[in-house]
Amino acid sequence: MDIKPIRTKADYRAALKEIETLMNAGPGTPEGERLDVDAVVAGIARGGGKPAGAFATVDEMVTAILSSARSGDVVVAMSNGAFGGIWGKVLAGLGSRESPPGRSG
Repeated sequence: MDIKPIRTKADYRAALKEIETLMNAGPGTPEGERLDVDAVVAGIARGGGKPAGAFATVDEMVTAILSSARSGDVVVAMSNGAFGGIWGKVLAGLGSRESPPGRSG
């Protein structure tokens, strides 16, 4: 897996073109295999040396975060919505009442 940062408009266009190729890939093809969640997570962990995971539910993710987060860690969860109240659940689990800046529920 070749992981590259997106720093320019050309990088962004190239990434979108590759995504389009992958989304049109048939099952069992090399391109289709690049969409395998477990393989992507493993590639991120290997390539960046950082832990990565994929979870079926928000509660599974919260449990994983709470079991491994340490003071000073940065946790990233990307979503296009409220994401099942993840930040409230994580903060409650950590015993904090403050929300991260710009975040709610």
